Amino acid sequence: MIYTVGEMAQKLGVPASTLRYYDKEGLLPFVERSSGGIRMFRENDFEWLQVIRCMKKAGMSIKDIRQYIELSMQGDDTIDTRLEMFRHQRRPRVRSGRRMWRSGRAPAKRARRERGSP
Repeated sequence: MIYTVGEMAQKLGVPASTLRYYDKEGLLPFVERSSGGIRMFRENDFEWLQVIRCMKKAGMSIKDIRQYIELSMQGDDTIDTRLEMFRHQRRPRVRSGRRMWRSGRAPAKRARRERGSP
């Protein structure tokens, strides 16, 4: 089945402008276009868009997501590189969480302190 930008956006629960932005930023090289230049999304594009959304939620930059997609399109020879990207992405977030915890800015620790609980 083929979806328009609006239909795919609705399916994902995002504004159509988000998909247009992703395309402009080079995150959708896999999306085909009609002879008139209209984006034609397919079911497997939906899966890619879910991966992109997940990476964004994890704090990955557009630049890193674009690089990941480009590597993915090169094939399985890039799996180690892609895995390292995820490991690298995780390190700063884990360290940041630890710093928040030690400084007392962690939400749960702060809430307990405000309630007078340990």
